[in-house]
Amino acid sequence: MHLTYPKPINLDTDPNYDFWVNENTFPCRGHLKDLGIAPVEATWQAGTQQRFTLGGSSPHYGGSSQVSLSYDQGQTFRVLKSFPGSCPHRTNDQGQDFLFTIPANAPSGQAIFSWSWFNREQEMYHNCAVVEITGGTPTLEGSGWEEWPEMLVADLKAPGHGQQSESAGNQCLTPWREAEVLFPNPGPEVEEGDGEYPLVLPQGDC
Repeated sequence: MHLTYPKPINLDTDPNYDFWVNENTFPCRGHLKDLGIAPVEATWQAGTQQRFTLGGSSPHYGGSSQVSLSYDQGQTFRVLKSFPGSCPHRTNDQGQDFLFTIPANAPSGQAIFSWSWFNREQEMYHNCAVVEITGGTPTLEGSGWEEWPEMLVADLKAPGHGQQSESAGNQCLTPWREAEVLFPNPGPEVEEGDGEYPLVLPQGDC
């Protein structure tokens, strides 16, 4: 699965967008080097509800996701909304459109929109798109942005290692097979799923 709207950086030229990220391709599948030439894919007003859309043929019967913004060129991603057990939808028959809110105090200006996904196979997917925020706080300073929780980073493996790897780069692991991850810092908006799997916090140095 991958982000389709807003269109992520280099979607048309990266044949591996449907794969998880590892230590070498996090963040943003390694595409932040092209920030200077990547077009703005959406313009969103602070304080409004917006949507993102996923595509791909393998939703892995769900999982947990977060959407976040970065204002420092991908050094820090701060959470807008968490979807524990509710994103992606379990099958594509349900569609893959999701709603979230841009906080009213979001700083105006260009930002990186991030979608991160943890399935039940200890894999992290991370896609990023360039967006423009309007009508928000004029500057980062005083906006409260630094008080938003940081996006969960987990299941980052050294290149060449598969699932349930003990060599996970940051030593933070999400549940394996029998549960979906519960985000320790979910942010201001949370949408839980159908409860088919229990929600369990990640383990390790998270």
